[in-house]
Amino acid sequence: MGKTKDEQFVLCAYEAALHAAGGSEDLQIPLNKYAIGSKCGLAQRGVDAICKQLSRSNFVKRVSDTEIILTKQGEELAQTLLKG
Repeated sequence: MGKTKDEQFVLCAYEAALHAAGGSEDLQIPLNKYAIGSKCGLAQRGVDAICKQLSRSNFVKRVSDTEIILTKQGEELAQTLLKG
């Protein structure tokens, strides 16, 4: 079964955080939400809508107008999606 755009975004954010962490276990790194959305093939308006929803659900935390942090709950969701 295919993943939703929200799930794809969380996975892309997780992969970006892993890369930015450079082997560290701390993935609480500010990420550019538009760069992540671009990797997922999402338009800017779509990214804004997805980030708003993911923030309400506590999967990402807004840092600035363009940056987010993947929360621990977001990390757990990404790990679950990767297993499934």
